[in-house]
Amino acid sequence: MKLNGLKDLKNIDGRFHGKINLPSGSEVQLVFDLELEKEVADVNDFTQIVESYKDFLADLRSGERLEYTLAHISKEITDASYSQSDYTPITEDYEKLKNDFRIVKINFYQEDLVFELTANETFKDMTIFCQIDRNWEVEDVNVG
Repeated sequence: MKLNGLKDLKNIDGRFHGKINLPSGSEVQLVFDLELEKEVADVNDFTQIVESYKDFLADLRSGERLEYTLAHISKEITDASYSQSDYTPITEDYEKLKNDFRIVKINFYQEDLVFELTANETFKDMTIFCQIDRNWEVEDVNVG
């Protein structure tokens, strides 16, 4: 079953799991972890939930807002990394991190989303968590 470009849809312990292909060709796991008022029986019960995110999913598939958001995240992390030094990051520093990003998973919640990213050349064995609202505004970034 496909829904708004999602594939491999499953209900696992009350969470809706699926995958989506990004413009880059990479496949990303999506998890809709929403507090539901009733027990969800099957994937068809998630139709309304996914529909509520249809604009975000369309933006995700088109890639334009995603690229802008990844650039913003890269700038925020790079600036924070060099904030205690005399070095001022340059465009290549931001691009290097942005190009190193791999989106592993996107967790959807009632009010916002959390992107889980890796950047194995820059932050080996670490995960980057980025909280984003439904309008693609970055609310918080954490490297750990």
